[in-house]
Amino acid sequence: MTPRVLLADLPTFPRGVVSLSLPVVAACLRPRFECRLLDLNFHAREGWERLVAERAPLAMIGLKVSAQGLPAAIEATAAARRAAPGAKVVWGGELPTLLPDACLAHADAVVKGRFEPVAAEFAADLESGALKRVYESPRGAAYETPVPALDLLEAPGRYLGFMGLPLETSLGCVQGCTFCMVHSVQPEVALPSADRVVRDLAAHPREFVNVVDYNLANDRAHLLAVAAALGRSSAAGWMGELCLQDLDDEETLEALARSRCRAVYCGLESVSAASLKTVAKRQNRVDDYLRIIRRAQRAGVEVGTGFIVGLEGSDPGAFAEFCDEAGVLYLKLTTLTFNPGTKVRAVMASQGTFLSDAPEAQDGVRVSFVPRGATREGLLQGARALIRRFYSPASLWRRSRHISDPARRAQFILFSRLYGAAYREWLDADLLDPEGRALEALLSRPWSKGAGTAALETALSVLRRATA
Repeated sequence: MTPRVLLADLPTFPRGVVSLSLPVVAACLRPRFECRLLDLNFHAREGWERLVAERAPLAMIGLKVSAQGLPAAIEATAAARRAAPGAKVVWGGELPTLLPDACLAHADAVVKGRFEPVAAEFAADLESGALKRVYESPRGAAYETPVPALDLLEAPGRYLGFMGLPLETSLGCVQGCTFCMVHSVQPEVALPSADRVVRDLAAHPREFVNVVDYNLANDRAHLLAVAAALGRSSAAGWMGELCLQDLDDEETLEALARSRCRAVYCGLESVSAASLKTVAKRQNRVDDYLRIIRRAQRAGVEVGTGFIVGLEGSDPGAFAEFCDEAGVLYLKLTTLTFNPGTKVRAVMASQGTFLSDAPEAQDGVRVSFVPRGATREGLLQGARALIRRFYSPASLWRRSRHISDPARRAQFILFSRLYGAAYREWLDADLLDPEGRALEALLSRPWSKGAGTAALETALSVLRRATA
């Protein structure tokens, strides 16, 4: 009998988005194991033990663990051991990479960094019953990433579809922002060939593609090759992430437009140059923001962005005004977090106050760091006000006024409305509560996108196809 492996995603906020991590792990393991994927976002916590028992006997239960997911990981591990006492419980992901020793207090083994470079050794050890405590991805390791096992997703139609299915075309980032986790989880830049993009798209055709690279423009030639590959695919469009200054280039914009790139995420974070300097966001030039965004919009590429709550001297009100003027497609809000286990966290302790040392508090949702001259209450009030203003109907109408074509304006409005649902939930549940009680209560309940969201997604899909 082929040994079985169960790989589980833990409840995280926002929910309903497909992650590539465990489908990649499953693709590495399934030549030797029968793999199952389970997304615990769809299930009540009191049912976790039953879900594991239904899939037993199991050789291994793998959990993808972030800082936010630590309480759920501990609970899921206990449930797994009760339901399948002979199975090894393995943690991988961001938190085991940053704090492996703390994670080993709960798991039988941890994986630090990417799984692919250690997959063969891990599979052989698991099969022989000699699993090591730590598997660490070596720097400079040559490895091949298999086609992610997206066919194993649990009920694909239950996920949010408006952002598309994920596709990874590169690793790492050449920039050095101090708050970013990428340098810990993907310390090296890797640029696989565009042939892999073609292979992945052929194996799992996507109506809309979400390129999840941390920085698609690490290498300009790679970006152009990926855009060309996406342009030849059957997808109605795609979106990705890069730095704003990479859009200040005619050839790049033409390539994005030809490939049906509908949107790019550019982390502006603040409209204060002094604030950006405190986190070494040197690539951002505030004076160029509006000009470059307008240039991208003229090429048919909308720009989404992010704001960081807790940057010293940053004003959320000024950022909201800028977003209205610039016509920003969507806003991702995160709280300033200096990741546990990193050197920069110790340095930043002299420039502000950490409200908690608990790993789960460093989740980008709760306010865990207060810079000099600010208060926790002031940060919370500013964040709430920014969400209310940005995702209000009036702001949505103002932000879309640069689009004259009715079908494209409708796409803008639908996408922004769908993206903003998580932040309206954020406000309704008061997830900015620094103690995290509201967040834990929300994550303990099963998630469903609902009929209204499904109807909006269908309308957006029709419009994308009509304008492809």
